[in-house]
Amino acid sequence: MSSELENQIKDDLFRDKVIKFFSQYKKYLITLLILLITIPSFYHAFKAYERNKSEKILEDYSKAIMMLSNENLDEADKIFTKLLNEKNESIIISSLNKIIEINLKKKNPKKNIIIIDDILNSKKLSALNTELLKIKKALLIFDKADEKTMLGLLNKNEKQSKFYSLSMQILVDFYISKNELSKANEIQKLVNEK
Repeated sequence: MSSELENQIKDDLFRDKVIKFFSQYKKYLITLLILLITIPSFYHAFKAYERNKSEKILEDYSKAIMMLSNENLDEADKIFTKLLNEKNESIIISSLNKIIEINLKKKNPKKNIIIIDDILNSKKLSALNTELLKIKKALLIFDKADEKTMLGLLNKNEKQSKFYSLSMQILVDFYISKNELSKANEIQKLVNEK
C-alpha cells in the first residue's frame, strides 16, 4: 500500500510540476510553437518568390532574344538594359553581350563603352568576369585607344591571372598596330617567360 501511495504522490507532484511549468512558460511555449510552424512556411514562400523572380528574368531574357531575332532592336535593347540591374552575373554578362551586338548593328559603339564602364564601376561582377570585361573593352576601343588606357585595362603585372597570355597578346597586337615594335617585343618576352 505504501508503494502505491508513494507512486500516486510522485505522479501528483510530477503533474503539479508540469502544470506549473506550462502555466509559467505558456507564452514562450506558444511563441516557440508558432515560430516552428511559421519559419518553414516563410522559408518556402521566400524560395518560391526567388524561383518566380528567376523565371521572370529568364522570360524577359527570352523575350528580348526573340525581339532581337525579329530585328526589333530598340525594344530588345530596353529589356537587356533593364536586365543589367539584376544580381545574377550570368544574366548581366549575357545581356551586356546582346547590347553590344545591338549597338554594333546600330553603329553606336560609344554606347558600349559607357555601359561597360558603368558595369565595371558598379562592381557587381566577380574578379574573373571583371577581367574579361576589361579585355572586351580593350578590344572594342583597340583602334582608338592610347597606350595608358590599354595598359590600364590589360594589366601586364598580373602574371597569375587566367587571362594573362590573352591580355598580353592583345597588348602586343596593340603595339604592332601603333608601329612600336620594340615595346611589342618586350611584351612578347614577358609572355614567353611565363
